[in-house]
Amino acid sequence: MGGPEYFADLEPRKAVASSKQFDWKVVWAFIFACVLIMIGSGTVVLLQLRNIRGEIRGLKDELTIVRQRVAKAEAKLNAVSPEARGSTDRTEARANGISNRPDPPPFTLSREEVQVIRDFIKVPPPRRGVTRNINVGDVVSSAGLASLPELVMEKIPKLRGARFTVDRSGAIIIAAPGSNRADLIIDPS
Repeated sequence: MGGPEYFADLEPRKAVASSKQFDWKVVWAFIFACVLIMIGSGTVVLLQLRNIRGEIRGLKDELTIVRQRVAKAEAKLNAVSPEARGSTDRTEARANGISNRPDPPPFTLSREEVQVIRDFIKVPPPRRGVTRNINVGDVVSSAGLASLPELVMEKIPKLRGARFTVDRSGAIIIAAPGSNRADLIIDPS
C-alpha cells in the first residue's frame, strides 16, 4: 500500500473540479459584461429621449408663436371693411349696397380637366349634412392654400401657379395665381 496508489484516484477529480470552477467564472464574467452593456445602452437611450423631449418643447413653442401670428393676421383681415375685402356675403353686400355678382372666373375647366384634378387631389368623403361654405369669389385664407401638384399643372397649363384648398364638404377650391379668392370650385361627386 504505497502512497502513489492510494492517492491515484484523487488527481483526476481535482482536475475535473478545477475546470468546472473555471467555466463558472467565464459565465459570471459574461453575465457581468451583458449587464454593463445593458446599463450603457439604457443610459444612451435615456439621453436621446431627453434630447427629443427638448426638441419637442422647442417645436411646441414655435407652433405657439406661429398660431399667435396667424391669429393677429386674421384679426387684421377681419378689421378691414367688407368693401375692401370684397365680401360676397349677401346680407353684408345688401346692407352696404355692394353688387352681389362675383367677377367672372379667370378660367373654366372641361370635364376631362376636372377629372384630372380629381385624379391627383384625393378628397375624403364629407360628413353627412355638411354643406359647402365657400362660394366663387369668396376670400380664402392664403395660409390654407397649397400649390397644385406639378403633374396637374403640366396637364392643364392654364392652372400654372394656381393654388387649392379643400372645403369641409369635400369641394376642391382653386384660386388663380396671385389671387386669394375662390375662382373655381369643383364639387364632390
